Amino acid sequence: MLLACALVASGGLVAAANSPAGPSWIAWISLVPIFITIRYASPKIALLYGALWGFCLYLFSSASDGAAVTASIKSLGLLAAVPAIYAYWGARLTRRIGYAPLVLAVGWVIVELALEPLTLRDGLLAASQSDGGLMRLVGTLLGYVFIGFIIAFVNAQILSLVGFVNVQLGFLTAEPVAPLRFCLMNTQIKTRHRFFNRYSLTPRAPPFGIVR
Repeated sequence: MLLACALVASGGLVAAANSPAGPSWIAWISLVPIFITIRYASPKIALLYGALWGFCLYLFSSASDGAAVTASIKSLGLLAAVPAIYAYWGARLTRRIGYAPLVLAVGWVIVELALEPLTLRDGLLAASQSDGGLMRLVGTLLGYVFIGFIIAFVNAQILSLVGFVNVQLGFLTAEPVAPLRFCLMNTQIKTRHRFFNRYSLTPRAPPFGIVR
C-alpha cells in the first residue's frame, strides 16, 4: 500500500517536473518508486504497479495547466502500457542478473522512444531540464534521449547509494557487513575445530625403538 502511494506521488512529480513552472531537480528523484518496484516486487506485481504509475502520470499530465499530454484514449493506453511493460521486464531481468542501474537506464531509453507518439516536449524526462544549464546543452548535442538515460540512471543508482540493494555491475558490489563478519568468524571456528581434531593435544607414546 505504501509503495502504491509512492507511485502515485511519483507520477505527480514527473508531471510537475514537465510543467513550465516545475523545478528541474524533481526529475532526479521522481523515478525512485519505479525502481523500488522493479527491485523488490515480483514481475506480475511490477506490471500492475507500472500501469498504476503510468495511469497517474496521465491524470496529472493531462489535467494540469499547460498540459504536456493530450487527454485521449491513445495517450492513456501508451502511458499505462509502456511503463507497465518496462517494470515487468525490469523485474524479471533483476531476478536473473541482479539489480543493475546501468541496464535499467538503457531500458529507459526504449521507454522514451516508445512514448514518441505522444509528441511530448523533449521526451518524458528531458523536458524537465528545459530551463537551460549544462543538461540542456547536453540535450542539444546528444539528444533528449541521452538526458533521459542520465536521469534514469541517477534515479536507479539512488537505491544503491543508500544501501537498500546490491549493485551488480561487475566493478561495484555492495555486500552487508554483519553477515560477512559472521561468515568469516564461523569459518575460523570450523578451521580451528578441524585443526585440533587432526593434531590432538593428548600425549602420545614415544616412537618405536627409543628407550629412556
